[in-house]
Amino acid sequence: DRVRVLQFAILSRDMIMKTLVELDAEILTKETATQQAYISALADRTRINVTRRMDRFTLSIVDKDPKFAQQFINTLVGLYVEENISAKREETYGANRFLQEQIEIFKEKLEGAEDNIIAYRKKKGVYFSIDEGAALVEIRERLQQVEEIELTRDTLLGRKSQLQEQLNSLSPTVDIVSETEEGNRLVSMETRLSTLLLRYT
Repeated sequence: DRVRVLQFAILSRDMIMKTLVELDAEILTKETATQQAYISALADRTRINVTRRMDRFTLSIVDKDPKFAQQFINTLVGLYVEENISAKREETYGANRFLQEQIEIFKEKLEGAEDNIIAYRKKKGVYFSIDEGAALVEIRERLQQVEEIELTRDTLLGRKSQLQEQLNSLSPTVDIVSETEEGNRLVSMETRLSTLLLRYT
C-alpha cells in the first residue's frame, strides 16, 4: 500500500513533467505524443523500494546516461519533498486558522454569557456593592460556615440519639432538662442553617 501511494505521488505524469522542466530536458521540444511516451517510459524504469520499518524509501532508475539518471532522481525526490513540506505548511496554517476562529467564537460566547448574567442581575435587582472577587471569597467563607453548622447538627443529632437510648434504658424519674436544652440548641442551629441556605444559594 505504501509503495502504491508513493508511485501515485512521485511517478505521476505531473510530477515527472515538473522534473523535466526543472532539468530543461530536450524532450520538451518534441511533440506532445512523444513527450507522453517518454514520460511513461521514465515511470516504468523508475523503481521505489520501502524499508521494512516503513520509515524510508529509495528511488532508482536505469538509464544509458548516468548524469541524467542522477539529476532526474535527485530533482524528482527534491520536488516530492518540497511539495510535502508545502502541504504540511498548508495543513498547519489551516489548523492555526481554525483554532483562531474557534477562540473568537468562544470569546463571543463568553462575552454573551457575561452580558446575560449582567442582564439577569439587573432584572432581579442583584448588585454587588464590592468587587466580585471579594464577594466570592465571602461566599466561600459562608459555605464553609454552613458545612460547619451541618457538621454540628449531625453531631447534635448523634448525641440526641445517644441520650434517647440512655433515657429509654433509665427509670422515668430521671431528670431530662439537659436533653431539652440540647433540643432547643438544635432547633436554633437548624433555624440558622435554613437562614444561611436562603441567603447563599
